[in-house]
Amino acid sequence: LWILIMTEDYTKRKIIYYSLAIFFDDGINITMENIAKDLGISKKTLYKYFKNKADLLNSVIDEFINSISELIENTLKSNPDSFVAICDFFSKFANTFAVKLNRKFFSDLQKKEPEIWKKINDFRIKKFNYYIPLILKEGIKNKYIRDDINPDIILLMYIASIQNILNPDVLSVSYFSAKEAVEQILTTLFYGICTEKGKKKFRLHFKKIKEEINEI
Repeated sequence: LWILIMTEDYTKRKIIYYSLAIFFDDGINITMENIAKDLGISKKTLYKYFKNKADLLNSVIDEFINSISELIENTLKSNPDSFVAICDFFSKFANTFAVKLNRKFFSDLQKKEPEIWKKINDFRIKKFNYYIPLILKEGIKNKYIRDDINPDIILLMYIASIQNILNPDVLSVSYFSAKEAVEQILTTLFYGICTEKGKKKFRLHFKKIKEEINEI
């Protein structure tokens, strides 16, 4: 029985990881039939685990979101200085996840699966609402961030930037890429609120971030 459970879990995760790769590369137009064929399994087996493509998409997004959550948590746990940790997070995100991000995939989600797109957007807002105030508070305490800023306004600026710039509709008609948008948001909204002490530390870590973003 245990071997059967392990085998079923392996098959399900294999489907999720393959679908994540193919969705991120080519968008969500691939059929369930083609996914089953590519994996060498029957459609019956595929539908045993996922009742339709929307169900599969939800599982893929859950896997993606959980991976990002783990990266955030592990980065903050491994670095007691949250100011440095957030720089390291963006560096790791660029190197580990941003290379997978495909404009067409998110555009497809936004237009064809709005509820799944909403899940991604809600996740981004939730994480920003939780982590940014903590980082700003500690940054001010350690004199990395200016004490004359209003954290609530800065938080809203970050959220607005992510929602309105890193948005499939905006990126699809813009001359700039997602990596350029990330770089500008970081340098303008993060670097701009730093003290001289914070700017020095930020430049040191952002150099690594920029190099890894530019490798995408």
